[in-house]
Amino acid sequence: MEDHFTYGPCRGPCAVCGQPGAVCARCRVAFYCGKDHQRMHWKLHKPVCGCLEVRTDERVGRHIVAIKDIPARTILMRELPLVVFPFNPTQALLQPDTEDLEPIEGGKVCLCVACCMKVDNPIPCVHCGWPLCKRSCPHLDRHSTECAAFQMGKYKYHGDITSVDTTDLDLLAAIRIWLASHKEKERGPRLLKLQHEIPAPSAKKGTVDAAMLKKASELFWKKVLSTAVRALLVMGSNEREANEGIKRALGSSLINSFGSNHGLNNRKGEYSGAALYAGLSLLEHSCVPNARTAQADGDSDAVILVASRDIAAGEHVTISYHDNPLANLHERWVDNATRGFVCRCELCEDPTEKGTYFNAWCCTTCKRNDRKNLVTLVGAFGWRCKVCKASGPNPDPAVQELQKSFRHLQVLMALDENPAGEGVQRLWQGYIDAALWPKGPLHPTHHLVVKAAAELLTLGDNVCPPRQPATLREAAYLVEHCRKLLDVIDVLRPPINTYRREVVMYLFNFNLEKLLLHRGQRQSNTRTLKSTIDKLKKELSDLLADIRHISISQRELETCERLQTQFGLVSGMASLFM
Repeated sequence: MEDHFTYGPCRGPCAVCGQPGAVCARCRVAFYCGKDHQRMHWKLHKPVCGCLEVRTDERVGRHIVAIKDIPARTILMRELPLVVFPFNPTQALLQPDTEDLEPIEGGKVCLCVACCMKVDNPIPCVHCGWPLCKRSCPHLDRHSTECAAFQMGKYKYHGDITSVDTTDLDLLAAIRIWLASHKEKERGPRLLKLQHEIPAPSAKKGTVDAAMLKKASELFWKKVLSTAVRALLVMGSNEREANEGIKRALGSSLINSFGSNHGLNNRKGEYSGAALYAGLSLLEHSCVPNARTAQADGDSDAVILVASRDIAAGEHVTISYHDNPLANLHERWVDNATRGFVCRCELCEDPTEKGTYFNAWCCTTCKRNDRKNLVTLVGAFGWRCKVCKASGPNPDPAVQELQKSFRHLQVLMALDENPAGEGVQRLWQGYIDAALWPKGPLHPTHHLVVKAAAELLTLGDNVCPPRQPATLREAAYLVEHCRKLLDVIDVLRPPINTYRREVVMYLFNFNLEKLLLHRGQRQSNTRTLKSTIDKLKKELSDLLADIRHISISQRELETCERLQTQFGLVSGMASLFM
């Protein structure tokens, strides 16, 4: 069991009776209280037990392959974190909208370095000065090893504990991971197996934009080396082994970390931590992945990996490394470049992006002659028009202006006292109307139009409660936007994914509001009203079944029960008015 590629719990609820049981030694996913229940469950468990295998090739290195046909919703892994460390979800190596890939300045965050929760009034650790939520933090053991090392090196943190810089968090993460890799008998060897270097770009490997990848690689190593120098000073060491260990540790965290920005912790907005996982680190990236991660239970850092769709034997098991569900081609390219690769998934290789033309726009040269022709993208940084033969860098100046306007509206929305209000809604609708052909160069499934609709629905980057429609007309308007967004998601993403679930839940809630608003309608034709309500009930029932199908974690399943209760209550109330 020690040699298994995952690192997960040894005990859990029996798959048959729910009593405490031991993990299946082969797959380390199912639990059984004894041999009798294991034999009883074998017929169901056999088709998926041991369905994954670790393989190695020159192109992707170590990776995971399905060796059996795997049905959607199958739990593929159960993982416990090797190390948990504080992390600023806004930190990144590169600017997403610049062609020359400039580094982003470090952000700041106020948090506890032990539990990784954001706090308003942190207190300094009495021994080393790093911020804690309280002296009795339940996760103080995470901090104790590095705290002892800081004391030995006679180091004390003198930064502002209410505003910790990203570079300081990198320092702490590198030291924590390095110490764990040397002091933890079980987790240490697994940490040392994690990828920690970005390969040098090579045209031989098919990296089209080698110069860009080289820049990304240089920024990666600059960050790693500068952190290593600081860490050695903090630790009071100049040993070569420590230097190499620190560089390996930070490289591992930059390449393999999963955190709140990947949806692994339900305390999103309050939690500012990340973790390293043995099995998840072996998974390849795909912009159209066949698996997704979810929290195993409650607020823990334990996770499960679940098949997002049916996976055929021989397929590589993939997840998306991106935390932005609506990332455009350039954003995806930059995110991947920070990890040293160019994605070759079906979405990135298809010029039409599965028929959505998500990143293409109407040629502005043709537009001057009232001709509507979509451009063809050339890699992540160029375009050409097959009709008028015009070409240029991606994006076109007209699209660049729309990008600037989009970001400006996002800022206005964030500053608005009522970000889900009618005024903000009108701003986004005005943006969409001005951007779409013939007024603008965009089409309905261009990423800026789709993202604007998401912001309008409060499903974008600005996190705020959804708008409650005041009239049937407004409810129908929100439902229409939600359906259009869902249509795009259904093409670009697998059936079982976190963002799709969120969109379907919004659609369910908007339709539920429609059902409530119908209570006050006084129609002369009772039969028409009954038909409308019955149709709404059927749609709500179908949406609820869809939500239940794509819900994986304990909290997601609990939400399904709450929605079911709400649906029952509202349906009963609506029936009273017919």
